[in-house]
Amino acid sequence: MTVADGAVTDARVAVTGLTHGPVRMAAVESALVGSPPTAEAIRDAARLAGGEVLAEVNTRSPAAYRRRVLPVVVARALKSAAADLEVAP
Repeated sequence: MTVADGAVTDARVAVTGLTHGPVRMAAVESALVGSPPTAEAIRDAARLAGGEVLAEVNTRSPAAYRRRVLPVVVARALKSAAADLEVAP
């Protein structure tokens, strides 16, 4: 995540463990750009992650569970990234 003048100017979000390889979360990235990385903006953007990947079934956890938990994990990662930039989410 890149922030300039208080707004996100660039964001890259990718997840693994849902398909055979890493997947970029383009909708999440787009939702972040242009807004300050507030807790609300991060939460709203992370919600988009659930609909972006059709999680494949595996023996460890059902696909429905992984789709439900994905926005939570993405939000935590984004909040951590904002904190690393010394931007209060």
